[in-house]
Amino acid sequence: MNDRLEVRVEGPPNAPTLIYLPGIHGDWYLVTSFRRAVVSQVRFVEFCYPRTTTWSLEEHARAILSALQERGIERGWLLGESFGSQIAWAMLSQIAAGTRFEVSGLILAGGFVRYPWMGGVRLTRALIAGLPDPAVRLLFLGYARYARFRHRQAPETLESMDEFIRRRLAPGDREAVLHRLDL
Repeated sequence: MNDRLEVRVEGPPNAPTLIYLPGIHGDWYLVTSFRRAVVSQVRFVEFCYPRTTTWSLEEHARAILSALQERGIERGWLLGESFGSQIAWAMLSQIAAGTRFEVSGLILAGGFVRYPWMGGVRLTRALIAGLPDPAVRLLFLGYARYARFRHRQAPETLESMDEFIRRRLAPGDREAVLHRLDL
């Protein structure tokens, strides 16, 4: 089980910093085309969340702020995708309480409030938890076929699709996604 936060930084160090906080899937593989489009204009910082089933939103935020500090990144724009927006809010709370980081702005890409129909979240969680491994593999094979169509104009995203699926099928990944749904 991957129990550490992974960080990747690309782009000019003197450019504005854009910090990507991924959605419920927890990694950078689906943002490949976007990264490619912006990396010449911004310093793009992205994360893969650990496959933890214990961290709170606050612990995710603390780990990300610490990783930024370790890399000398003191300010930047936060881009929270879906679940990542919840981590962005936790980061803002810690910054307001005195954590040293300057937020240039916040970009919310879905999920910026508590989901209004929690029954839908519970249903999604139950489906993910209840599917047998062969059914999960079949779903991801179907997604891979769909992705070939959806990303046909984005070869860099297509190239990362195998790794995205490999990570989704890795031990501990489903449990970590379920934990994120609980958060």
